[in-house]
Amino acid sequence: MSGLAIRQPLGGLGLTPEIPATGRIRRHSAPGINVFQGDFQALTPDILGQVDGIHDRAAVFALLPDLQRVYGAHLVGLTGAAPLLLICLEHDSAAGPHFSVTGPEVAALYGGHYRITLLPSEPTEAFGLGRAAVNLVWHLARG
Repeated sequence: MSGLAIRQPLGGLGLTPEIPATGRIRRHSAPGINVFQGDFQALTPDILGQVDGIHDRAAVFALLPDLQRVYGAHLVGLTGAAPLLLICLEHDSAAGPHFSVTGPEVAALYGGHYRITLLPSEPTEAFGLGRAAVNLVWHLARG
């Protein structure tokens, strides 16, 4: 994620973030919000601090399946299995990237740490390409 992709939305909220040095991770801090930029695998609980909840809109389905497992395990460890609102896309992903993530795959990634509930989902188009897809919205609560 580019720093500009962080600064513009914060600026739109009238916030000017401070960006303290944190090694390989840059933290953009403003009152009530911290946005981290850098290698996700380099992010540690000490840098991140307490996490009360997670909103993951597209990270999992943007990754290859092997990387999804690495990402999921790191996210759980990093956040102490904080409650998670996970939004995935189910579609014919033969053309990939943006890989379909189905219920069984969510269970394989997170089932050992969370109670998983599918919330009302809606049909959509896969990235405006005219391919049918479904936005799957999952609530993951500590198991």
